Amino acid sequence: MQWTVLMSLILIFSCQTSNKHHTKWDYSAINKNHNWAKLDPTYSSCEKGIHQSPINISTEYVLEEKNTVSFNYDNEKAKIINNGHTIELAFDDQNTMTVDKKTFTLKQLHFHTHSEHSIDGKFYPAEIHLVHQAIDGQLAVLAIFIELDESAKERFGFFRNIGKENTSINFKQLKKHFGSHYYYEGSLTTPPCSENVKWIILSKPLHLKAAQLAPFEKYYKNNYRPVNKLNDRVVFLSH
Repeated sequence: MQWTVLMSLILIFSCQTSNKHHTKWDYSAINKNHNWAKLDPTYSSCEKGIHQSPINISTEYVLEEKNTVSFNYDNEKAKIINNGHTIELAFDDQNTMTVDKKTFTLKQLHFHTHSEHSIDGKFYPAEIHLVHQAIDGQLAVLAIFIELDESAKERFGFFRNIGKENTSINFKQLKKHFGSHYYYEGSLTTPPCSENVKWIILSKPLHLKAAQLAPFEKYYKNNYRPVNKLNDRVVFLSH
């Protein structure tokens, strides 16, 4: 893919923060009980949207219902981008995720600490978002929690080359952990907070050593949006 095309995709999908007006925003606005919507009219969904993400998933009210998710993932190289809000790994349209017969192409992945979603009020040390787009423009995000475990042996390459220009991700190894997941309809978790985003959240976290996460935390800590009300939505669990 030519560099100009890649940069266009980065602007569209960057950390779910794409914003053609380039209005500056940061996490202090929400941490101080202000709203991103006050920064720019195009961010109105951050305040007025009723299907916003992230959310707390209350397992007591989750409904079990099978949905079909499959992954055509292979190991892939990525360009590392520090976009001012997170570290992002941008890909070259090689890997796809299919949700109920609809195909979404993996555009990028990025990180949040601590996690944005919570399970029964529990937050994890970090959360990975793999952002996909369908041909009609709809987005789908695969979210994976990270739990710290000093006995963890597996490495996936997420944080190995942070601070450099390029890296590679071991998707073949990562796919072994895909299975039971929650799913619901939500939004981007950063401005412009657009809705109609499909969320697939693995119910089991990946286990990494603290030293593996440390390179990211040197750049960013607490780059997360607080949870939002579920409102009229239902969260489903598929095994």
